[in-house]
Amino acid sequence: MVSLGLSQVQFLVAHVAIAGLVYVSVRDYGWNMALLAALAAIVLPFALAFFGVGLVNTLVIELVVLSAYFIRSQYQDGRAAHSLNH
Repeated sequence: MVSLGLSQVQFLVAHVAIAGLVYVSVRDYGWNMALLAALAAIVLPFALAFFGVGLVNTLVIELVVLSAYFIRSQYQDGRAAHSLNH
């Protein structure tokens, strides 16, 4: 049995929050995609920790991925709005 220390609890809380953020960002794509993204956000830290990646590096990786997703979605929204105007 793995005992949860304070850092691991913070680790879980941070990733549940990230999972919620991912859910909000993909809710327009349906429940299946939202649940998949939330599951990935929760599972990812454990997978990275298994390979020796620390909490800070994991959060940086997830923030980069989320930033790329938001930039991409903003670009697509802008392109869609632009095409509707012409």
